[in-house]
Amino acid sequence: MISSAVMRTECLIVAFAVAGAACPACASEFGAIDTARRYSAALMSNDCEAMYGLISPRLIVRDSRPNETRDMICQVTKQLREEGVVETLDAPRASLSDGPRKLVIIPAHREFGRVPDRRVTDLDYLVHSSDGGRTWRVLDLSCVDARWVREIYPAYSGEPPIGPANVRMLEPWKHDR
Repeated sequence: MISSAVMRTECLIVAFAVAGAACPACASEFGAIDTARRYSAALMSNDCEAMYGLISPRLIVRDSRPNETRDMICQVTKQLREEGVVETLDAPRASLSDGPRKLVIIPAHREFGRVPDRRVTDLDYLVHSSDGGRTWRVLDLSCVDARWVREIYPAYSGEPPIGPANVRMLEPWKHDR
């Protein structure tokens, strides 16, 4: 059975595929959306190897020991899976292009935790390409600032603003109380 979150994501992808056929600039955005969708699906299924294959190399260069980022991703995905993570993606809120460098900002909502302490993290996936959209990588951080964005997209001017992730509590449903 396909979850409603996956179904909504698939519908979003189909909508952008149709739009991409009518709009060549949108076709490049489709690659970013597909990468974000695969990253999100890997997160929900605890497939840390797939996530690691899609993350931005800017995270890996910060490793202070071999496989530090991979180990962190595996630990976080396992914990989120145990907490019943469900993630949804919105349509991109911005798409920037500067020669071969591209940046697509895709809002995500990551719901996790046990009732009555269920939470949702609202964050942005920064999906970027340095080869004209042939390959895409995801910068998934809880606290992103303009310095991080400029590392993957040097032309970033500060617009649209990128802020830290926001964690909020979810109100339990009546049947959960």
